[in-house]
Amino acid sequence: MLSGTSDHLQKFAASSVAKFILYFVIFWIAAAASHAGFFAKWGLRNPELRFSIEKMLDGTAHRPFVYRQFGPLLANFLDRNMPESWKAKFEKHMKRISKRIRPEYRFRYLVIYYLSFISLLVSLFLLQRILAGWGLGEGISLIAPIVFVLAMPYLQTRGGYFYDSTELLFLSSGFLLASQGRSAALVALTIPATINKESYFFFLPTLYPLLKQASTRRTAAIWVGAAMSVSLVVGLIIKFLFRENPGAVVEFHLLQHLGAFSRLGTYIQSELTYRIIGPSGLFLGSLLFFAIVVMRGWPACNSVIKQHIVIGAVVTLPLVLLFTYPGELRNLSLLSIGFILLLAFALGGRRMPTKENFGAELRQPGSGAESSHGPS
Repeated sequence: MLSGTSDHLQKFAASSVAKFILYFVIFWIAAAASHAGFFAKWGLRNPELRFSIEKMLDGTAHRPFVYRQFGPLLANFLDRNMPESWKAKFEKHMKRISKRIRPEYRFRYLVIYYLSFISLLVSLFLLQRILAGWGLGEGISLIAPIVFVLAMPYLQTRGGYFYDSTELLFLSSGFLLASQGRSAALVALTIPATINKESYFFFLPTLYPLLKQASTRRTAAIWVGAAMSVSLVVGLIIKFLFRENPGAVVEFHLLQHLGAFSRLGTYIQSELTYRIIGPSGLFLGSLLFFAIVVMRGWPACNSVIKQHIVIGAVVTLPLVLLFTYPGELRNLSLLSIGFILLLAFALGGRRMPTKENFGAELRQPGSGAESSHGPS
């Protein structure tokens, strides 16, 4: 009898269910740590700030911050439709998180709080699926996403917002769908992704090389164009709805960037992250780390991933220089998935499969996600 029980336990330990539980616990811990690091550093901002959570929920925040409405819309919807008895139970828990939130915002604050955490948790599963399906071994596919998510509070230097976590969720989802050639689903995803952050429009062209692998150039171009059209329409509707809000559609910071680049102090700044002194902005050590990741990871990448990264860089860098505050590394988020792939190859030190086989597992639903050998 004991032998039979042992056999059952061994089969369970080797099953996909046990593996999911193992991953779930590991990813939960990593997501919780990153989430706590972000909230300890930035929280959801004081009510008097132009982009505070209260103003975001009320729709009175300044532009362009007010355009990031996915979280606030979800929180307001649940606030209107959830039974008061349920909300009261949640609000009791809210007091443990923050006693400073006014009663009328407590439940909605809690929704945003846990939306940020759940987004990180789900993103880890998606990123692991991406890396495993595109040729990385099981260990590296597990480690690289965790490293990146734990590093997010460091990237949220000079500023960090609740929609950064949901942005990673949508970037990961879009990349995975494009890798699988699921074009219609990608177009549908574009709606909530753009509501979350209008810059998703600029992420879509980077997915063209991935879609091209699963179809033809013409078909890929059509689907990317369709997704960008949907994103453009959604973005314009949001901008129209909040046209009376203070602020501007974009903020120009080119001169501040040029001034920052010319000062030595820009590269030796520090700030607290995880309650420990660490780098801030364009810290020299951070730039060195990024350079090492690129130099080690780039030779191992397949040409499709390289195309994705190059398009992302061409699109992102001008936008960052023109419209973002100097030193906010989080504004390079459109390069996140490409960077995670580079990090994985930098750690793994192995080359991608051939172009013909590249992404084969991702294009076959349910096949080989657990393999440590990559596409065959």
